[in-house]
Amino acid sequence: MRSLLLCALSLLVALAAARDGCYNTKDVHETLVISSGSGSPDCVTNNKLLLVNGSFTGPTLTMHKGDKLHLTIVNELDSMFSMHIHGATQFGTPFSDGAAGINAIPMQPHSSVTRSTVMHEAGTFFYHAHLKLMDMHVYGALIVKEHGEKYDDLVLMLSDYWHADLDTLHYGLLDAPAFQFVGFPQAFLTNGRGNVGNCSSGVDTSLMTLRVKPRTTYRLRIIGGTSLFGVHFRIPEHKLTIVEIEGTKVAPKAVDYVEVLPGQRYTALLTTDQPVDNYFMQIDGRWRAGAPRNGLSVLQYEGAPSAPTSPSTLLPYVTETVNFMDQFEPTTRLNMPATADVIVHLQGKQIAFGADGKQRRWAMNNITYVKQMTTSVLEAVIANQLGALPDNSRPSTSITKGQVVDVVLENAVALNGVCEMHPWHLHGHSFWVVGAGAGAYDAAAPSAAKPFKRDVVGVYPYHAAYNQPVGTAGAPCGWTRIRFVADNVGVWPLHCHVASHFDMGMATVFVVGEDDLHNPEIVAALRAASA
Repeated sequence: MRSLLLCALSLLVALAAARDGCYNTKDVHETLVISSGSGSPDCVTNNKLLLVNGSFTGPTLTMHKGDKLHLTIVNELDSMFSMHIHGATQFGTPFSDGAAGINAIPMQPHSSVTRSTVMHEAGTFFYHAHLKLMDMHVYGALIVKEHGEKYDDLVLMLSDYWHADLDTLHYGLLDAPAFQFVGFPQAFLTNGRGNVGNCSSGVDTSLMTLRVKPRTTYRLRIIGGTSLFGVHFRIPEHKLTIVEIEGTKVAPKAVDYVEVLPGQRYTALLTTDQPVDNYFMQIDGRWRAGAPRNGLSVLQYEGAPSAPTSPSTLLPYVTETVNFMDQFEPTTRLNMPATADVIVHLQGKQIAFGADGKQRRWAMNNITYVKQMTTSVLEAVIANQLGALPDNSRPSTSITKGQVVDVVLENAVALNGVCEMHPWHLHGHSFWVVGAGAGAYDAAAPSAAKPFKRDVVGVYPYHAAYNQPVGTAGAPCGWTRIRFVADNVGVWPLHCHVASHFDMGMATVFVVGEDDLHNPEIVAALRAASA
């Protein structure tokens, strides 16, 4: 009788799993070709763009939870390249992460590689370049759907855009005799399109337009592809009902705007319940001065007339808050461990560099991270050759697999007296946001009431944003504490997702499960899964 009952229960579990799509996973094969060329993303011709499959802004890749993505990257550039799938944990596929010099050897010019990734979580993700400043041009959406998901998707890739050549910007950051800031972007783009004004002759000057049906609900995928600015995104006269944030489902919450820092993603339900018309969606740069005010695109209802090129007036800025996330309630409790086995304290600050001190770098605990171009830290760990790497290319921490790790990220006033916002992204793991506060880290500060799991978190300035001097260079000016379970064997960077800051060394590297990486059989299995 017991065996019959167990068989019946097993059958019910199998049927439920099948209905839920657990047995419907498949292999998805995609190819992305990286090249250089011309275009006019903001209506001004640029002859030094990086393109994906011939376009500025790559194609949207769509798959289902549990599917295995086999992604072939073809590098047609005359320079090295690497690609990262942002938000994918790469659990069991550490060779597919694509962080150049850290867990991936950069691709040589005119070469190709195929890497495989199982997308274990449903949600809104994206892919982008992970070498120098190439992620300013090379990015595209990756949507992982639940089986049986309702509502059609609308994808919004938000980005900031410079007319300058990327190599010139990189040179100014690292190699010029005196530091040259990348400057402020000329435009905010939506899905690779915008209008900066003073357009080149003969180019398409229209704004990116989402065409929708009245009285319909859509699933809006909002992706923070910006390289410098955190932004507010909103649609006049429409609510955005947030339902998922970086793989974490939340109780539906209607908001007037969403704050999206570089690397962050939100899924919102949008119901077209307003009069048939054109509505100008707006991107506003926040947390620092110098933002362009041209981040416009159009939500066009079916039956509306052709949209004008700009609204009669722009929406006023919304005052930002460090507490934007407090309004969201995770619907799944992911059992955050009560305590940590390891606590890592990291202070990120700007330092003078070079013989005359005229250059600048960003450093973690006074170490400016330098990426290797001929090997990777992952390969050095496997070969037990970390000692051959320069000190500033080595991992900061080796973590035993399964340990619970707390990381305290402390902000510091830059050399110009300003406290900046830094969005921090961890590869290989999602983390809980345990707490945050102003000034120096306070171990006695209360923990977050609703610890939220995600993979990008901002460390905010709290006081005197917008390039207002706040204090002495190097003084603490805000902190965030995160917690993660180190259950994913590999070599994983934690870095600021402001492209110029990462390029200037604002990163640290964790090794998880070093003993496993010294086991040839385990390494062979990980390589095979990643291939």
